[in-house]
Amino acid sequence: MAGVAIVYTREVWLRLLIGVGLAVFLYYATPFLLVMMLFGEGPVTARMPSPSGSWTLEVRDDYGGLIDPQWTLYLTSGSGLLARERFVGCVSGDDPARSYREAEWTSATTFEVHSVHAPKIVVRVDEDGHPHLMRGTGPVEASLIRP
Repeated sequence: MAGVAIVYTREVWLRLLIGVGLAVFLYYATPFLLVMMLFGEGPVTARMPSPSGSWTLEVRDDYGGLIDPQWTLYLTSGSGLLARERFVGCVSGDDPARSYREAEWTSATTFEVHSVHAPKIVVRVDEDGHPHLMRGTGPVEASLIRP
């Protein structure tokens, strides 16, 4: 897009300004993006097997060194080539009151995600391991982000 702006801009000073701005951005952004691609997925901070033992809830601390912490929740089963992993959602630490505190299984197919001061989020897991958000409407929706 900046290249199009440079080609179709008639003023030389504006072309120079856009080109220098783009070069400075790429100079500083490229190493940051490479580091994020290499070390993007954070370590597992909590691993909780379900009472039935069929699934394990993993909480990963993503982007630990950046401005806002983020915790990503996954359901995993098995190991090696037969391993399965299901994305549950993310809990953002942008608002400290809604940041992740703990998660716990309440039954063989249901677990709760607790934030610091926000209401709990209840997630049900079906027999295929797909997570379904049961409770978490209104202001709690921002706590568990799903694509």
